[in-house]
Amino acid sequence: MRRARRGLVLVCSKRCWLSRKTTLEIACRSVTVLASAKPVIETRWNRVLGYTERLTARESTSCLLAAKIPTMTLSTESLSGVKEDVFTTIDKDLFIKKITVIALQVQPKTCHKVLSLVKPYTIRKTGIRNIVADPGDETGKGRLVLLNEETIKTRDDVESCLPSDIVEAIKREEIRVVEHEISLSYDNMSQESIMRKLLPVSIGEIPSAFETVGHIAHFNLRDELLPYKHIIGQVILDKNAHIKTVVTKLGNIETKFRTFPMEVIAGKQEFDVRVKEHNVTFEFNFADVYWNSRLQEEHRIIVSRFRKNEVIADAMCGIGPFAVPAAIKGCNVYANDLNPKCYKYLLRNVEKNKVTSKVSCFNTDARDFIRLACKGDFPSKIEGQKEKTVFPQHIVMNLPAAALSFLDVFPGCFDRNLWQNKPLPMVHCHCFSSGKTQEERRDNVISRAENYLGCSLKPNDKNEVEVRYVRDVAPNKFMMCLHFRVPEQVAFAFEDPEGEGEAEGEKTTPDPKRPKVEFIENSP
Repeated sequence: MRRARRGLVLVCSKRCWLSRKTTLEIACRSVTVLASAKPVIETRWNRVLGYTERLTARESTSCLLAAKIPTMTLSTESLSGVKEDVFTTIDKDLFIKKITVIALQVQPKTCHKVLSLVKPYTIRKTGIRNIVADPGDETGKGRLVLLNEETIKTRDDVESCLPSDIVEAIKREEIRVVEHEISLSYDNMSQESIMRKLLPVSIGEIPSAFETVGHIAHFNLRDELLPYKHIIGQVILDKNAHIKTVVTKLGNIETKFRTFPMEVIAGKQEFDVRVKEHNVTFEFNFADVYWNSRLQEEHRIIVSRFRKNEVIADAMCGIGPFAVPAAIKGCNVYANDLNPKCYKYLLRNVEKNKVTSKVSCFNTDARDFIRLACKGDFPSKIEGQKEKTVFPQHIVMNLPAAALSFLDVFPGCFDRNLWQNKPLPMVHCHCFSSGKTQEERRDNVISRAENYLGCSLKPNDKNEVEVRYVRDVAPNKFMMCLHFRVPEQVAFAFEDPEGEGEAEGEKTTPDPKRPKVEFIENSP
């Protein structure tokens, strides 16, 4: 052992810095100690003893044995499948074991009948069939129906654990209850059970949930799991055939394009993916653009509010999860994103899904785009329409960390003469909110929106205000969607009612300054 700095020591031949707590866990659950590490461990072992004051005598002896016998691997409860480098390589041979299960001895003619009765109670192991050949049958035709070893551990458990009608059927058919030995390996174990065996006992919640983006598994690992990130990544690769790359998020989303730093913890470094969502195909580079597979249902909900032939202005469209499905539905879509790479993949996805005649793509600031929409300055793509003025029925603003701050572009942005006798557009604005109750979160969203719009958004028949819950993002942080029709007092604000225009040197329309946008931490 070599002291690095206070509370840290170096273990094994690999240069892995471990905290005191992790060091003791590894030592006490036994690590395969390499011969090259023997001199270091033996000469400096007294320093380790200084850290093991609270160990029991048995655990201390185990530590000394591991130090003095380099080739010895002690039995383990945790970290037992870890080879040389404790943090990266899994020794799958250490997971091989034999167990005895309870089985029902049946003949071929009654095999499927019995299986249909007891199927909910049969063994559930990956790669292990619940019907196997009976090694004790000399004819070679006999079969064994293997029962779940977790609930039925002995022969007596058959009568006590199975329903009475099944027990009666077993007796009536004179089916024998026998024991059968099977071999289990790494391949037969579940993802969760492998991680429980590999990770320290001190880690309570096993990382099992992750976002899937094409062939990529995306984790947001807690700090306590980072020393074991390569093990976690390898298990995910082994147990999910469609996963080729495993990444973990390294920091918060703080860039204006909503991308985040990530690290490949297992698999190949390949970020170009293809995702199919509600029969729509999207292609993009996961490292270059923002994509969240958990928003699949939200994409469907928003598009379901559109009708065929309506005009949609998607101000922060990304790679097109709202724009492309809306176009496929028959809407005329104007889609914009500031990120040049999003724009690149938006063009590709529009062409890929054969909706180029329905979608106009823009790569500009969302404020300028919304002004175009409000002034009807979009070029018409509506078949048979000669006039160039296009009036959107919906404006989508999907930038939860900052979209509310863009609402101050609406006051005075509409021309009354152009929009005369036409309904003002519905706005669908995603945002984050907090609060203990749904009512508190709703009030929080409306209050902030009112601040930017400069008017009340109290629900009524005209403005059709709705604040809808989308999903949990973090503790006391929720993604919401604000739906409202632009109020007339906002749309035509700052107008000169008498049409006299501005006096020389006077400016009747204020130029509201856009507040500095601070991206909220822990964005999804």
